[in-house]
Amino acid sequence: MARSGLLTRAYLEKILYLATQMLMAQPRIELHTGCFNPDSYCQIIEGNSAALSMLLQSAVDTDSLGQENGDVICQPKLNRALCFERNIGENLLAVYANEVAPMTAIASVVNAAIDTALTLTPTEMAAYRLSDELRALEWDRRVFSQEKHRPINTEETATADPSPFLLRSPRDRKLGVLLVHGFLANPGEMRPFGEAVHAVGYSVMGVRLKGHGTSPWDLRARTRRDWERSVHRRVEILRAYCEKSCLAGFSTGGTLALLQALTSSEVVAGIAAVSPVFRFRNRRMHLVPLVHGANRLLEWFTKQGDFLPFRPAETEHPTFNYRHMPVRGLYELTLLASTVKQSLSGIHCPTLIIQGTADPVVDHSGAAVIVDRPGGADK
Repeated sequence: MARSGLLTRAYLEKILYLATQMLMAQPRIELHTGCFNPDSYCQIIEGNSAALSMLLQSAVDTDSLGQENGDVICQPKLNRALCFERNIGENLLAVYANEVAPMTAIASVVNAAIDTALTLTPTEMAAYRLSDELRALEWDRRVFSQEKHRPINTEETATADPSPFLLRSPRDRKLGVLLVHGFLANPGEMRPFGEAVHAVGYSVMGVRLKGHGTSPWDLRARTRRDWERSVHRRVEILRAYCEKSCLAGFSTGGTLALLQALTSSEVVAGIAAVSPVFRFRNRRMHLVPLVHGANRLLEWFTKQGDFLPFRPAETEHPTFNYRHMPVRGLYELTLLASTVKQSLSGIHCPTLIIQGTADPVVDHSGAAVIVDRPGGADK
């Protein structure tokens, strides 16, 4: 808080986020189901909640709040007694406060959130964010376990724990390690390597990319932006324990690690990318955009869904990987590879590329695309 009557936007967002966390922990307070969706309430603490922005703007438009350099100013109108004979839309925040005032349990939680927000440490915030990751996994599982998802889900063989993980080092280290799994897989794929890195003294975090570890239907609903946000969120969580991170990713995870080096260069100390996806052995991959376009047209015209939503996935690791590969996910993968390939010269941190010449999926010539691209990185 800068001065009386003025709140920084970041402080207000922290209060609302903490209040949501505390309210969910109150068994006697019943919240709308949507309040438990981390994808929704996490937007508050990440500073991109459209709902909060809309609410604040409506309050600014009616002179209940003001704005100054992005901060929020409480105007005298907020403290005026409500007159319900007038247009209550002129002071919506006061109306909401009036509705909640008799609910003493909620008022108590909000007051606690205000106090906690002032003293919350980065590691305490990271603990909340980690709980969000586990809650998101359970939420996504429930959403994509309906009757229409059952035929595909029952054919899946993955049994490895898909939970994101954090292995804290007992020693303070300035460098942590973030592990990013591949397309169709889950964090269990990276866990053994993570435990080996942790054994030599580093804090290690395993990312769960959105759409993975739940249902192929979930992956079908995700985009490359969702995967990018998954990595970025874990970088920010790990930042609470380490100043910088080294990102190690396999396949799609390697490509996403390279992308993170472009967008968060100040906290990425280095990259290790194993079989990053740039070129595919299967020449039919160039047909993916056509099939995806046909699926979208059919869905738009008939409302009956894709005519070819999934392709069978041949995998050497059925305990980690989906057996059904969504065509929409493949399309997003091609877009991700194209985006990163065009920006490789912007990577300036040390970069290690590992690629097998007999890789059954990724064409090994794609590794040369990274190594030969001009730029300041030690590759």
